[in-house]
Parts: sequence; C-alpha cells; structure tokens
Amino acid sequence: MEMIKVALLQLLAAGNDQESNLLKGDKACRDAAGLGADLALFPEMWNIGYYEWGDAGDDANALAAQAITVDGDFVGHFRSLAFELDMAIAITFLEEWPTGPRNSLALIDRHGSVILRYAKVHTCDFGDEALLTPGREFPVAELDAKSGRVRVGAMICFDLLFPEAARALMLEGAELILVPNASRNDQNHRICLRARSVENMAAVAQTNYAAPQQGGHSVAFDAVSYAWDEDGATVDPTIVQADAEEAIHIAEFDLPRIRAFREAETQGDAYRKPGTYASLLRPEARQPFRRTDARRASAHNHLSIRPAAGGELDRLRDIAADGKRFWGYDPDLVERWVALGDFTPEVFAAKDVFVAVAGEEIIAWSSLILNGDLCWLDDLWVAPRWIRHGVGRRLFDHAVRRAKAAGATAMEWEAEPLAVGFYEKMGGRHVRDSEPSPIWNRTIPVMALTLG
Repeated sequence: MEMIKVALLQLLAAGNDQESNLLKGDKACRDAAGLGADLALFPEMWNIGYYEWGDAGDDANALAAQAITVDGDFVGHFRSLAFELDMAIAITFLEEWPTGPRNSLALIDRHGSVILRYAKVHTCDFGDEALLTPGREFPVAELDAKSGRVRVGAMICFDLLFPEAARALMLEGAELILVPNASRNDQNHRICLRARSVENMAAVAQTNYAAPQQGGHSVAFDAVSYAWDEDGATVDPTIVQADAEEAIHIAEFDLPRIRAFREAETQGDAYRKPGTYASLLRPEARQPFRRTDARRASAHNHLSIRPAAGGELDRLRDIAADGKRFWGYDPDLVERWVALGDFTPEVFAAKDVFVAVAGEEIIAWSSLILNGDLCWLDDLWVAPRWIRHGVGRRLFDHAVRRAKAAGATAMEWEAEPLAVGFYEKMGGRHVRDSEPSPIWNRTIPVMALTLG
C-alpha cells in the first residue's frame, strides 16, 4: 500500500427525509469514487440528518420509529453501492436496537460486506441523546481497501473528547480512526482530535455536516508529529482542513510513512505504564464532575437495590410522574393521577417498596403487595433517562425473587401498553384487561407470571 484515500463527505442533509438522504448519499459516494477514494465517510447519523429529528423531539417512540436496522434497505443500498464502486463506505444511521435506538456506524468494505459495527459510547446524555442506547465497546477491523489493507476503528463526535476512546482503538491495533461528527467543530474540538491522533500515532479522518446545519471544518491528521522538514521545522500532521461549505474533501494517508513512524516513535503503547492507571476504572465521578443526568458505563454493574426509606416518597412520586409524561400522557391528567392519593405514607406502608440506586441517586422503584399465593406488582417505574438500560429488568427480577421468598406462586400486574413488549420478554402473559380507569378513560392489560 502506498496511499489510502478517504473521502470526507461534508454534506447538508435533507432533514430527516431518509429517501432524500439516501439519494444524496448515493451521489456523494459516486463523486468520491470518481475522485479515486478508497473509502467514503459520512457525517454522524446520516439517515436522519442527526439534529433534524423532526417531530421526535424528546418523544422516545417517535424517535424509535425513525430507527433502521443494519440489514435493512437503507444500509443495504450502500452495501450494493460499495460493491458497484469497488469502494468502502462508512455509513452512519440511527439504529434500531432492543433497548432503544443507537447512534451507529457500519463500515462496508468494497465487496459489500459489513466488516465493522460501532455504536457511539459517549452519548450526549445532557441532551436528546439520553434517549439512545450507548455502545459498550470500541471494535477494530481490517479493511481490504483497493490500495491495500489497513486496520480501522471508529468513534463518533462526543467520543473525541474522551482520550480513552481513541486509546482503546489504538490498543486494539487501529491505524486509521474514522470520526463521523455533528457539531460546531470549533478550534478546541479540532485540537482535541489532533491530540488523539498524535498521542496514539493513528491516522484520523473526521467528517462533519456543512454549515449552516453544523460547523463544517472537517479535518484529517496523519499522526506524523515528530518529523522535521529540511529547514528543521516540525511537520504539521494536518492533511485536510476544510472550510465550512458543502464539499467532498480527499484525505490521502501515506500508510508506509505512518507505519514506520509508529514503529520508531514514543507515543501509542510504547512507553505506557498500565499499572498506574487504576483511577481510570473508578466507577463513580467525584466532584466537581458529578452530573445527575450522566449514565456512566459502569452504573448498571454498580446498581444497588434496597428498601425505600420514609423520606424518599417525593422522589418516587416524581419518577412515576416523569414516567407517565415520558410515555406521552397528557400532563394535566398526570397531575390529576398524582393527586389521587396513591403516593401517601399510608399507602406505601401497606406495600413492599424497593428503590434502585446508581451512585447516590434513586433512579427507579417498585412496590409489591404480598397476599398469599398471589403477589401483585403494584409499581415499577424507571426514571426516563435510565429507560432501556437494564434497570427495569433488574427491578423486575428482584420483585420476582421477593415474591417467591414470600411464598407466592404467581405474580400479576397492570402493564402500561407501551411496556407490554418488555414484560413479555420477562415471561409475562396477558390474562385479562383491567377495569376502566376514571382518569385515563380506558382499560389496560393485566399480565401474569407463574413463579416456578
């Protein structure tokens, strides 16, 4: 391999019109192939234009309706196109996933095969991405490009602000890191991306949306930082610095030069001291970095379940009300429901109430009414930003164990219609409908589970 050419497709999306984005992406790939590209890289979540989520907003169901599968028609089109053009394509999309959509990339080789799938690990949990399921790993794959073979990994937008992301890719052997982006991409972000390239001695290619949708200024770095020209000046590792306008930019990476640099220089994994980095694996954030909306990757593993305390009633009521609003209930009806009196110390004293805690925050709760052979699961509520992260499953399993320990042989509960699928996965079955609700003016499924 002499050079590998990566096309940075700095485009404007057609909102969340997936058909239009497919057609525009098709043309951009054909143009990139005409420029001799080995690989075409899209900006973040191309199928829906990232920020153009349309009517979805913070509605999880509307957003999920826009998600697609990796084996569906949209990605399938680019698989066929990659084969036709003899060019690899890194396509980005909102991916359908059992626990909620993911912000994903699929790397398609020139033969039309998906050789790498990556889901954004560092989701922007302070915003709408709190509705997404974060990825849990940084995979690397060997790409058979027209110009030769290269080991490729990916990280997406916000990932670039976390040195661990690029470091993990380097440790897995990545020589080229692809970075789809959707941001202002200001100078500070570009400096961080340059640092990721230099400190890992890995080539980096970033594609951002053009202005005015985002800030453009897509960049590429070849990582050769400790090199000097004939006048003794340090060579700049920047090989592409785009402006803000819509355009396709070709980043040419000299792989033999980069590989020789990696074999000779001091960064990357050459002189690391892994035994001194224990604090990197500490699960909880310390002040001043604690954020109530953060979903740390280890939080699920460090989730604890304990009996509720008397002073926690307000928090439990708020979680339940937020859950109703999350599923699209009328806010005025939610307020009426809260005021009915189910959230009083007297009502709670008659139930077996447990809370799920991540760090110091109560993020979910459940309540059981134990009554001989039949146990009634009266509540199971998860704070919206923790929905689809395994918390409900942990609480449900805990409730089953409590019911069994109390001698129950069956458990029943009323299920929110949108949660029926979850309960079916937990083994529940629909046994009847509830009595009509005076507030919601409808019946809902009653489900049951035999406790073996």
